[in-house]
Amino acid sequence: MLKIYWFRKDLRLDDNTALFAFFKNSGPDDKLSFIYIKNRNSFHYFGEKRVAFIAECLQDLSDSLRKYGYELQIFEGKSEDVFRWIVHEQNGIELYFNKQVEPYCIERDEKVTETISNAGGSVYSFEDTTLMKPGSVTNLDGGQYKVYTPFKNQVLKQISNGDFEVRKVDFKKDFAEQIFPEKKNSFSFSFSENVVFKGGRKEGLKLLKEFYSSGISIYKSRRDFPDIKGTSGLSAHFHFGTVSIREAYRAALKKLNDCGNEQEKNEVQTWDQ
Repeated sequence: MLKIYWFRKDLRLDDNTALFAFFKNSGPDDKLSFIYIKNRNSFHYFGEKRVAFIAECLQDLSDSLRKYGYELQIFEGKSEDVFRWIVHEQNGIELYFNKQVEPYCIERDEKVTETISNAGGSVYSFEDTTLMKPGSVTNLDGGQYKVYTPFKNQVLKQISNGDFEVRKVDFKKDFAEQIFPEKKNSFSFSFSENVVFKGGRKEGLKLLKEFYSSGISIYKSRRDFPDIKGTSGLSAHFHFGTVSIREAYRAALKKLNDCGNEQEKNEVQTWDQ
């Protein structure tokens, strides 16, 4: 069977929930494919720095996959059109991806799921962008919190080690790879050299390490001053998934355990929570 992993806003190989399941559920008779879909219409409205960041993320991801003997294949077009073409070429596929919570993404995924299901295939989706499943933390009436602090306090009561444990991906190499030669692997872009945020997992982990070493312990005191580097600079990396939210949470917990006084602990908790 052909099993396809669809990268979206999870542009990393490590600590990746859906990718963990993808390899775990693959057998020696399966063929594997790794894809990313570039929607022309969406990218038309992206700024050059955003496109440059994504391109660097994809290059880093492609290089990382190649170390395991796999290729990242980039498609262009609407997602439902891409999968309509794929199931025409190959029936009975299995698709794996991490969920996105935006309404337009949910609608897109429903269309893709319908296309694959109608062709005799299966779709498996996973929670990965949050520590806990969206909507799982409710107030006493079973509704959603409208004030942050009570919500935060309830999260801290409910969260368990399983919510932020490492999803260690076991990269197996004894699989044939499925490539669709009719589709080009392309991601052309142009941008100025004045790039504010560099993309890619290596850069994201570098920022997390630097922030852990010299920023998180003074985060609360410095975060509101734009003239100094008081934040982690990791927002774009969290957004596109080069660094997982679990990695950040584990780093914060480790720093909390190492705090020497209450003031430092309060600084760290402000970022952690």
